[in-house]
Amino acid sequence: MSKKHFKDTGIPTHVSKKTIFEQDIGGLTTMISATSSTHSIIITDVIASKASSGNVLLYDGSDVFLRVGFSTNGDTIWSHSFGTPLKLGLGNALKVKSNTSDIDLCITVCYYEEYQV
Repeated sequence: MSKKHFKDTGIPTHVSKKTIFEQDIGGLTTMISATSSTHSIIITDVIASKASSGNVLLYDGSDVFLRVGFSTNGDTIWSHSFGTPLKLGLGNALKVKSNTSDIDLCITVCYYEEYQV
Protein backbone atom coordinates (compact mmCIF):
# COMPACT_ATOMS: atom_id res chain seq x y z
CA MET A 1 0.00 0.00 0.00
CA SER A 2 1.13 3.51 -0.62
CA LYS A 3 1.81 5.83 2.31
CA LYS A 4 -1.41 7.82 1.64
CA HIS A 5 -3.47 4.85 2.85
CA PHE A 6 -2.09 5.10 6.40
CA LYS A 7 -2.60 7.58 9.23
CA ASP A 8 0.41 8.87 11.18
CA THR A 9 -0.15 5.97 13.60
CA GLY A 10 0.54 3.38 10.89
CA ILE A 11 -3.07 2.15 11.00
CA PRO A 12 -4.81 2.19 7.61
CA THR A 13 -7.17 5.13 7.10
CA HIS A 14 -9.96 2.62 6.45
CA VAL A 15 -10.45 -0.62 8.31
CA SER A 16 -12.92 -3.44 7.73
CA LYS A 17 -15.54 -4.55 10.21
CA LYS A 18 -17.27 -7.83 10.92
CA THR A 19 -20.37 -8.25 13.09
CA ILE A 20 -21.95 -11.32 14.64
CA PHE A 21 -25.55 -10.60 15.66
CA GLU A 22 -28.10 -12.92 17.24
CA GLN A 23 -26.05 -16.01 16.39
CA ASP A 24 -25.42 -18.99 18.65
CA ILE A 25 -21.68 -19.00 19.38
CA GLY A 26 -21.87 -21.60 22.16
CA GLY A 27 -19.29 -23.55 20.16
CA LEU A 28 -16.03 -22.17 18.82
CA THR A 29 -17.00 -19.99 15.82
CA THR A 30 -14.73 -18.42 13.20
CA MET A 31 -15.47 -14.71 12.98
CA ILE A 32 -12.69 -13.47 10.66
CA SER A 33 -10.36 -15.66 8.61
CA ALA A 34 -6.99 -14.54 7.30
CA THR A 35 -7.16 -14.63 3.50
CA SER A 36 -3.96 -16.68 3.33
CA SER A 37 -1.34 -18.30 5.54
CA THR A 38 0.95 -15.33 4.85
CA HIS A 39 -1.53 -12.77 6.23
CA SER A 40 -2.22 -11.63 9.79
CA ILE A 41 -5.48 -10.15 11.08
CA ILE A 42 -4.83 -6.96 13.02
CA ILE A 43 -7.60 -5.85 15.39
CA THR A 44 -8.13 -2.16 16.16
CA ASP A 45 -11.45 -2.19 18.06
CA VAL A 46 -13.92 -4.60 19.66
CA ILE A 47 -17.48 -3.74 20.68
CA ALA A 48 -19.77 -6.29 22.30
CA SER A 49 -23.20 -6.26 23.92
CA LYS A 50 -25.35 -8.92 25.53
CA ALA A 51 -28.84 -8.77 27.03
CA SER A 52 -28.14 -11.42 29.68
CA SER A 53 -25.21 -12.60 31.73
CA GLY A 54 -22.41 -14.68 30.31
CA ASN A 55 -18.86 -14.68 29.01
CA VAL A 56 -17.42 -14.32 25.53
CA LEU A 57 -13.93 -15.53 24.69
CA LEU A 58 -11.90 -14.26 21.73
CA TYR A 59 -9.27 -16.58 20.24
CA ASP A 60 -6.14 -16.11 18.17
CA GLY A 61 -6.48 -19.40 16.30
CA SER A 62 -6.82 -21.90 19.16
CA ASP A 63 -5.45 -19.63 21.93
CA VAL A 64 -7.68 -17.41 24.08
CA PHE A 65 -6.48 -13.81 24.23
CA LEU A 66 -9.48 -11.97 25.69
CA ARG A 67 -12.39 -12.78 28.00
CA VAL A 68 -15.33 -10.39 28.25
CA GLY A 69 -17.74 -10.94 31.14
CA PHE A 70 -21.29 -9.62 31.06
CA SER A 71 -23.10 -8.88 34.32
CA THR A 72 -26.30 -10.53 35.47
CA ASN A 73 -28.36 -7.34 35.09
CA GLY A 74 -28.21 -7.72 31.30
CA ASP A 75 -28.05 -5.14 28.52
CA THR A 76 -24.31 -4.76 29.05
CA ILE A 77 -22.11 -3.02 26.48
CA TRP A 78 -18.34 -3.43 26.41
CA SER A 79 -15.87 -1.80 24.03
CA HIS A 80 -12.14 -1.51 23.64
CA SER A 81 -10.03 0.48 21.22
CA PHE A 82 -6.49 -0.88 21.19
CA GLY A 83 -3.90 1.89 21.54
CA THR A 84 -1.58 -0.43 19.68
CA PRO A 85 -3.51 -2.71 17.32
CA LEU A 86 -3.50 -6.38 18.27
CA LYS A 87 -1.88 -8.63 15.67
CA LEU A 88 -3.03 -12.24 15.51
CA GLY A 89 -0.68 -15.05 14.57
CA LEU A 90 0.27 -15.54 10.95
CA GLY A 91 -2.61 -17.19 9.08
CA ASN A 92 -4.76 -17.45 12.24
CA ALA A 93 -8.47 -16.78 12.31
CA LEU A 94 -10.23 -14.67 14.93
CA LYS A 95 -12.62 -17.04 16.68
CA VAL A 96 -15.26 -16.42 19.33
CA LYS A 97 -17.09 -18.56 21.84
CA SER A 98 -19.73 -17.89 24.47
CA ASN A 99 -20.37 -19.92 27.61
CA THR A 100 -24.08 -19.92 26.69
CA SER A 101 -26.03 -20.61 23.51
CA ASP A 102 -28.10 -17.43 24.00
CA ILE A 103 -28.50 -15.39 20.82
CA ASP A 104 -28.93 -12.06 22.67
CA LEU A 105 -25.43 -10.98 21.73
CA CYS A 106 -23.74 -8.67 19.23
CA ILE A 107 -19.98 -8.45 18.59
CA THR A 108 -18.35 -6.06 16.13
CA VAL A 109 -14.63 -6.18 15.38
CA CYS A 110 -12.74 -3.57 13.33
CA TYR A 111 -9.62 -4.93 11.68
CA TYR A 112 -7.26 -4.97 8.73
CA GLU A 113 -4.93 -7.56 7.25
CA GLU A 114 -1.19 -7.39 6.93
CA TYR A 115 0.81 -9.36 4.36
CA GLN A 116 4.09 -10.93 5.51
CA VAL A 117 6.95 -11.16 3.03
